[in-house]
Amino acid sequence: MKVYPKTKLGKWSFWLIIATPFLFFVGTQFAGILYESVDSGGSILDDIAVRPMVSITMLLGVAAGIAAFIIGVVAIRKHEERAFLAYLSTLLGGILLLFAIGQMIVPD
Repeated sequence: MKVYPKTKLGKWSFWLIIATPFLFFVGTQFAGILYESVDSGGSILDDIAVRPMVSITMLLGVAAGIAAFIIGVVAIRKHEERAFLAYLSTLLGGILLLFAIGQMIVPD
């Protein structure tokens, strides 16, 4: 089994899953630096209005993870990608998708 993806979609899936924690990290840094004294909103829309840099960065991180899952599935099924990192990025993106669905079904 190869380690690094050979197809374009496999590479996209891998790099999107790499971007996900980076975007989460940047979002948490924005929260601590720019919005230290600002409380979060009660909903996503309120939070976007109150702390836009944090909210948009975090939403981009979630979108990148879900996109990594979808692109990874397409790469594995249609383009027969067999690289370990493509499978790993698809798995991690799927876990993030399940987490996002769970947050929508049972909010805090």
